[in-house]
Amino acid sequence: MEPREPGRREHRTEARRIAAVDLGSNGFRLARARVEDGVPEIELRRRDPVRLAGGLDGRGRISAEVRIRALRSLEGFAGLLRDLPDASVRAAGTNTFRAARADPRFHAEAEAALGRRIEILSGREEGRLIFLGVAHDLPGAPGNRLVLDIGGGSTELVIGRGFEVFRVESVGLGCVSGMRRGFEEGLLTRNALAEARTAARKALENLRGDFEALGWSETIGASGTLRAIERILRSLGGSGGIDLDGVEELLDRCAHAGRSSSLSLPGLKPERRPVFAPGLAICAALFDVFRLETIRTSRAALREGLLLDLCRNRDSAGP
Repeated sequence: MEPREPGRREHRTEARRIAAVDLGSNGFRLARARVEDGVPEIELRRRDPVRLAGGLDGRGRISAEVRIRALRSLEGFAGLLRDLPDASVRAAGTNTFRAARADPRFHAEAEAALGRRIEILSGREEGRLIFLGVAHDLPGAPGNRLVLDIGGGSTELVIGRGFEVFRVESVGLGCVSGMRRGFEEGLLTRNALAEARTAARKALENLRGDFEALGWSETIGASGTLRAIERILRSLGGSGGIDLDGVEELLDRCAHAGRSSSLSLPGLKPERRPVFAPGLAICAALFDVFRLETIRTSRAALREGLLLDLCRNRDSAGP
């Protein structure tokens, strides 16, 4: 879908409602939108910090505690979707749903709680939809755009221009999975932060050559992790955007705090404290590997991409 030209007069059709449900590894998110002339305008947003990845065991099964939290969230979402037909709702699971294929009972329970079919996105499809959401949110750049999303269980990297995607990669790096691997009991030490950054760098290094061959003129962050980093840096006196000096300062503050529960940063929400340092280490590795100068953020991400895909599919289907 191409954005409307400013000031262009068009015949307006009757508005309809659609919704997207993003079942991420850190949070579950819902967005309801009003659509006029193929353009969705979000009227309602909801986010529940489920931390699904935190309940995934080595056999690909979801723990009882996290299972209950997830199903309660989905039951709440169901009430917000009750008046919408199935064709107007798209619900999608991401990395942890992909990893939990050994637990088909959970998928069935989740669909029953939501009252809708839940599709499991591949990492590449997730990246495409994230890029689509960002492309709709921000004006087009003259060159290629690199979009980054640090999720709870994976990190997506996408290069494209306008609404066209050239390269998508999904890497198994996430702020919730990282919390479980490197920051046991919420301990934040310089050694743990350095090891998490090094591990993320190793996971990303093999992508650098192909991405640099395509090139990009700007870097956009689309995740809650990157938006939180930018918000904190702005509260500390930054002028906007994320740079490596700011990331290094936040890593120092994490190490000084010693524990995630003691981490006090302006603009950091309490529910994000346990996953902030792992996400920050991944952000630092992205700067290291791709030699980034600045990341600016977009509020749009997967939810908005799902909404736009709903609009596109409805439009292409015809009356």
